[in-house]
Formats: sequence, C-alpha cells, structure tokens
Amino acid sequence: VEVTNGYAIIRDRRELNSENVVKVITTPDGMALALSRSVIPHSKDPAQVYKKQLGLYAFRREAILRFPSLPRRELEIAESIDMYRFLENGCGIRMVAVPESPSIPVDEPEDIPRVEQMMKITR
Repeated sequence: VEVTNGYAIIRDRRELNSENVVKVITTPDGMALALSRSVIPHSKDPAQVYKKQLGLYAFRREAILRFPSLPRRELEIAESIDMYRFLENGCGIRMVAVPESPSIPVDEPEDIPRVEQMMKITR
C-alpha cells in the first residue's frame, strides 16, 4: 500500500447531498473503488450506508514524490478529486475507517462562522 486515506460514515443528509463532500465506495478488502462529489452508490435501499473520504492521507515517500509527475486523467479532471490521480495511474488507495469526531469541514466561506463558534465553545 502506497497511499492511505481515512473515511467516515455519512450520517448527515446535508453531507450526502453536498458536492464539497467526496463520497467513496470501497472494495470488501478496504481499497478505494470509486470517489465522487455526487451520491454514490446510487441506491434505492433506504438503509444504504454511505462513506465520505476525510482527506486524512498517509503516503509512502515514493508515492508522494511521484504524484506531480503522474498525468491528470479523465476522472480526476471531471470530479476535481486529486486521489483519482493515483487510482487512474494504477496505484491503489487503502481506505481506513476513522471514528467520528466533532470536526467541521471548511469548504466555503459560510463554513467559517460554524468553526469560530465551535472554537468559542471548546475554549
């Protein structure tokens, strides 16, 4: 394994429908199979479990040094997900479940007040 990425279960419907949250499908042995800013997998089962990548990466030195020289391909460009650079160039990504934590992603300016409020509460 050259690349590892954390994931968590999506529990908030807003995250499931947010293009800022990268959803991930994994193989039974924990490798990333697909990532998307859209809802994947598309399921009619209301009990479907969805996963989000956390962007909590670990790289072997060789992998991170090779990354800039790997070509950007169709899925990375279409989805704007840099992890596709590894997948589309034949490098597997091990996905590791991370316990839930009270973190707040900051993807857009309107996320900042939520983080500031959380910082006030935890001081």
